[in-house]
Amino acid sequence: MMNDNLAPMNAGEPVPSAPIFPSSPSIHLLLIDDDEGDRTTVRRMLQHAGIPMQITEAPDFGSAKRALTQQKADCVILDFHLPSGDGLELLQLVSTLRLDAPIVVLTGQGDETLAVDLMKAGAVDYVPKRLLTPQRLSQSVRQAIRLHQAERRAKKAHDALEHQAAQLLKLANSSLGFHAAVTVEETLELVAKLARDLIGAELAVARVDLGPPTPLLAQSRADNATLPALKGADIERWEKLIGQAGRCIAYSEQMLNDRPEWKARGILKGVLAAPLMGRDSTPVGCLLLTGTPNGEFAQGDSLMLIQLAKAASVALENSRLFKEAQDAARARDDMLAIVSHDLRNPLNVVGMSADLLRPTLKNTPDGALLTRIDRGVRRMSRLIEDLLLASRIDLGPLPVQPEKVKASLLLAEAIESAGPLADNHRVKLSALPCDTSLSVMADQERLSQVFANIIGNAVKYAPEGNGQITLSVEEENSMVRFSITDNGLGISPAALPRIFERSWKARSTERDGAGLGLYIARGIVEAHHGNISAESKPGEGTTLRFWLPIAN
Repeated sequence: MMNDNLAPMNAGEPVPSAPIFPSSPSIHLLLIDDDEGDRTTVRRMLQHAGIPMQITEAPDFGSAKRALTQQKADCVILDFHLPSGDGLELLQLVSTLRLDAPIVVLTGQGDETLAVDLMKAGAVDYVPKRLLTPQRLSQSVRQAIRLHQAERRAKKAHDALEHQAAQLLKLANSSLGFHAAVTVEETLELVAKLARDLIGAELAVARVDLGPPTPLLAQSRADNATLPALKGADIERWEKLIGQAGRCIAYSEQMLNDRPEWKARGILKGVLAAPLMGRDSTPVGCLLLTGTPNGEFAQGDSLMLIQLAKAASVALENSRLFKEAQDAARARDDMLAIVSHDLRNPLNVVGMSADLLRPTLKNTPDGALLTRIDRGVRRMSRLIEDLLLASRIDLGPLPVQPEKVKASLLLAEAIESAGPLADNHRVKLSALPCDTSLSVMADQERLSQVFANIIGNAVKYAPEGNGQITLSVEEENSMVRFSITDNGLGISPAALPRIFERSWKARSTERDGAGLGLYIARGIVEAHHGNISAESKPGEGTTLRFWLPIAN
């Protein structure tokens, strides 16, 4: 290429009186041109423009490729015509290698078609050499760098938004994991692992002190982590610092290196930490992260960790309360077992004593007392059995031994067992005709208690003298549905959702029973992999239905 293709700088042209980048550090320019004279002219124009710069020169296509791949340039000034290649090829190479540098193309041609092709290929600007002046060149370089910086900032912001969206999604999904954890220890392990995954740290530590016997600690390390696990004393010192601050704290690795008293706390690659709070908003522990590729955390990581710490604090408190409830239920069951055992012995003595007196008092006025004694013993024995069975249901599904049983047989046995009770209250108890071939998989003894509890409730609230209770059974969606319908008082809409709760009663003033009948019925039905429901309208009676697996 001839030197006269590039117009020389006129001595009379104004030179900028102030640098274009007065406060910028020196920028690195890569000048690709095979003509030494043209390269000298471009350098002079840039120097006169006042741009602080370092220039690397490449005189041919091969050296240009090496320079582009080996060096990081802030801007590339490219002559279109090069030995062994042209500007379009070099632009395509830059695009293929995803190199991060804006390119200004200089050419002796003024073809608009070529200009369009160059811009499509990735050039930021296109300047014909005949129009090149110090002002035009400096303006082109300045705009190229500023445009590129703006694009980088936009990409960085976009990447940050995408990263934050992914973090928020992980944070939202974390609640599912927290609910799956039962113990405080399991919850703490999940918190530490999620914190490390969420922020992208080498090491995450979760520590909480919810009371005796000792504080709980969980550490999660990345597979490629180089940091050792933290010692308890180091964690306690950081936890104390976080508690004093009452907020999230962040230190870069450089900040720690500048302050030996912080570096001595055992952290080598930056620190990001947030407090875990108790019910009364006092710190009960900390969530601490360390270890990032560049020794510092992103600006949005603090907000994410704060939100995670809040969710973790609630989850840990719930786990603690659940453990307390379990301990209380276990203590209750232990006490109930002892009391039930101690009650059975005197009840047996009362029952046997009544049996011994029966021959003597049978035909005397005092014989009626034996009937009352028998009724009281049976009621007390039934209450003890209900309490023990309800406690067993609290611990999990009841053990059942299902066998193939005809549904009609279950109805017949239910009517036979509950018949005396219904007759005593002058309530009509009957069953509708059913398919005698219909069978279910059921533990017959357990299921008899379901019928007894439901029918017993229905008899209690049926109108004496004209009460009616009807049993029916039919197939429904590969299940067998049993229905018990009465014409009693009915249940209010507000009370209906609660009738299967433990110890719930329709009226708080009731003294008969412990309110466990329907709770036990539900537990037995669910142990058979069935379900139970109720429908009722005040003054129009109630229908209870339960479904059991059909037997093929």
